Amino acid sequence: MTFGEWCVIAAFGLAMALAGYLIIKDGERWQEFRETHECKKVGEMSGSTAIGYGIAANGQGGMVSTYTPGKTGWACNDGVTYWR
Repeated sequence: MTFGEWCVIAAFGLAMALAGYLIIKDGERWQEFRETHECKKVGEMSGSTAIGYGIAANGQGGMVSTYTPGKTGWACNDGVTYWR
Protein backbone atom coordinates (compact mmCIF):
# COMPACT_ATOMS: atom_id res chain seq x y z
CA MET A 1 0.00 0.00 0.00
CA THR A 2 1.06 3.53 -0.64
CA PHE A 3 1.39 6.23 1.99
CA GLY A 4 -1.75 7.94 0.65
CA GLU A 5 -3.79 4.74 1.00
CA TRP A 6 -2.60 4.35 4.59
CA CYS A 7 -3.61 7.94 5.31
CA VAL A 8 -7.11 7.32 3.96
CA ILE A 9 -7.48 4.16 6.05
CA ALA A 10 -6.18 5.94 9.16
CA ALA A 11 -8.52 8.91 8.61
CA PHE A 12 -11.47 6.55 8.18
CA GLY A 13 -10.54 4.67 11.34
CA LEU A 14 -10.24 7.90 13.32
CA ALA A 15 -13.57 9.12 11.98
CA MET A 16 -15.28 5.87 13.02
CA ALA A 17 -13.71 6.01 16.50
CA LEU A 18 -14.83 9.63 16.92
CA ALA A 19 -18.36 8.79 15.76
CA GLY A 20 -18.55 5.94 18.28
CA TYR A 21 -17.32 8.19 21.08
CA LEU A 22 -19.86 10.89 20.22
CA ILE A 23 -22.72 8.37 20.14
CA ILE A 24 -21.76 7.08 23.60
CA LYS A 25 -21.47 10.62 25.01
CA ASP A 26 -24.84 11.61 23.53
CA GLY A 27 -26.46 8.60 25.20
CA GLU A 28 -24.90 9.52 28.55
CA ARG A 29 -26.09 13.15 28.25
CA TRP A 30 -29.61 12.01 27.33
CA GLN A 31 -29.73 9.59 30.30
CA GLU A 32 -28.72 12.40 32.68
CA PHE A 33 -31.24 14.81 31.10
CA ARG A 34 -33.99 12.19 31.27
CA GLU A 35 -33.41 11.62 34.99
CA THR A 36 -33.03 15.32 35.83
CA HIS A 37 -36.21 16.31 33.95
CA GLU A 38 -38.28 13.32 35.15
CA CYS A 39 -39.07 12.17 31.61
CA LYS A 40 -41.74 9.49 31.19
CA LYS A 41 -42.14 7.24 28.18
CA VAL A 42 -45.31 8.25 26.29
CA GLY A 43 -45.07 6.58 22.88
CA GLU A 44 -43.18 4.60 20.30
CA MET A 45 -42.81 4.80 16.52
CA SER A 46 -41.63 1.79 14.56
CA GLY A 47 -38.80 2.03 12.06
CA SER A 48 -39.31 2.21 8.31
CA THR A 49 -37.53 1.25 5.11
CA ALA A 50 -37.66 3.19 1.84
CA ILE A 51 -36.34 2.62 -1.68
CA GLY A 52 -35.38 5.42 -4.04
CA TYR A 53 -34.23 5.61 -7.65
CA GLY A 54 -32.09 8.21 -9.34
CA ILE A 55 -29.45 9.00 -11.91
CA ALA A 56 -25.80 9.27 -10.90
CA ALA A 57 -23.41 11.95 -12.18
CA ASN A 58 -22.09 9.51 -14.80
CA GLY A 59 -25.60 9.06 -16.27
CA GLN A 60 -26.26 5.57 -14.94
CA GLY A 61 -29.42 4.79 -13.04
CA GLY A 62 -29.23 3.57 -9.51
CA MET A 63 -31.29 2.41 -6.59
CA VAL A 64 -30.76 3.15 -2.90
CA SER A 65 -32.50 1.80 0.16
CA THR A 66 -32.65 3.63 3.47
CA TYR A 67 -33.68 2.60 6.96
CA THR A 68 -35.00 4.97 9.61
CA PRO A 69 -34.86 3.42 13.08
CA GLY A 70 -37.83 3.56 15.45
CA LYS A 71 -38.14 6.25 18.11
CA THR A 72 -39.46 6.53 21.64
CA GLY A 73 -41.37 9.59 22.87
CA TRP A 74 -40.47 11.05 26.26
CA ALA A 75 -42.62 13.69 28.01
CA CYS A 76 -40.45 15.73 30.38
CA ASN A 77 -41.22 18.19 33.16
CA ASP A 78 -40.14 21.10 30.94
CA GLY A 79 -43.34 20.61 28.92
CA VAL A 80 -41.61 19.19 25.85
CA THR A 81 -41.99 15.72 24.31
CA TYR A 82 -38.66 14.47 22.98
CA TRP A 83 -38.45 11.73 20.35
CA ARG A 84 -35.28 9.65 20.47
